[in-house]
Amino acid sequence: MSFVLSLMLAMPAHHPASGIVCKQYYPGTNIALPAGVVYNYTPEERVRNNLRCYCETVKSTERDCIRAGFSKRECVAKTHRWASANLVDKASVAQGVTPIPRRNVIVNIQGGR
Repeated sequence: MSFVLSLMLAMPAHHPASGIVCKQYYPGTNIALPAGVVYNYTPEERVRNNLRCYCETVKSTERDCIRAGFSKRECVAKTHRWASANLVDKASVAQGVTPIPRRNVIVNIQGGR
């Protein structure tokens, strides 16, 4: 068990088997929370922080993973695992998401005069 743990710690961040660690920011700022500080985000703040992490950390880790020569399928799967765990609104899934109603839109495009 300790061998596996030490092997996981020795892997670079872009390795497909390693986890993704996101920075936590004070809401509405570019100031990262110091190590050990826990901030209780509102649901909206949590979504914003997770989206920021996806853009800044997760996608760049995926690109680094592919550049390092790992299988693209494994690197993309790592991204999907993170997204499924952090970007899905679990309350909506549990209640059953209602689809957005379809609306007809009339677009009038006239040629140049």
